[in-house]
Amino acid sequence: KNGLAEKYVSKYRVVSGAGVGGRVYSSLARASTLTLGEVSVQKPVAYLSQQQKGAFADVYLAGNVGYGVLKQFNITFDYARQQLFFEKNADYGRPDVADRSGMWLERTKGGFEVVDVVAGGAAEEAGLKAGDIIVAIDGKPTSAWLLSDARARLKAAEGTRVRVGIERTKHELALKLRDLV
Repeated sequence: KNGLAEKYVSKYRVVSGAGVGGRVYSSLARASTLTLGEVSVQKPVAYLSQQQKGAFADVYLAGNVGYGVLKQFNITFDYARQQLFFEKNADYGRPDVADRSGMWLERTKGGFEVVDVVAGGAAEEAGLKAGDIIVAIDGKPTSAWLLSDARARLKAAEGTRVRVGIERTKHELALKLRDLV
């Protein structure tokens, strides 16, 4: 409605979250500045909702800036006065980074399931497909990884090579991480 996908040159459709209602699909973008009262965050990653139903389809909700912005602050909710306070912390000013693998993972009994693969992303280029089960990352079995740690690994520096063992092929594939925004 507001032309944000065009304004921020959003080229990639990604899974930006999942919950009781299922997966949330968004256009991945990077804004120039997000200002919250008297504080600003430069170049935040933005997920512009593509949902047709559910909370993220609300006409008053264009998208989500998420954890990459919030982790830069200690946040205090003053419910009695209906106020929110943002105090800069040690992460303030650090670049906001989106997943650089181009895939969305979920924990399953056998490892991490590749639920979605971004067209043109590193995972697709490496040969990963939706439905693949990753059984190892960098030689370490997925049973030894928390999902949050695996997702953090996929946000490593651009150019980092991450090896993933795939159940389907019984081989390792190498992803070369890169920015999508």
